[in-house]
Amino acid sequence: MHAAVDAGFDVIVSIDQGQEFRSAVRDQPIAAVLFPGRQGSRLADLLPLMQQLLATIASAKNGEVTVL
Repeated sequence: MHAAVDAGFDVIVSIDQGQEFRSAVRDQPIAAVLFPGRQGSRLADLLPLMQQLLATIASAKNGEVTVL
């Protein structure tokens, strides 16, 4: 998480659903968007969520974790 913040990222996109990951985002100047675990992690599984992902990124706020 710190590396993403240090690199200047505004949002991190992940399939990590762990509470530790969520907690790490809450106190950082970065937002997180999480793909739902039930969706799978293959590109073909995630492509249908791209429109929703882009809309969520556009409105993401620092310290906020959003699950698609």
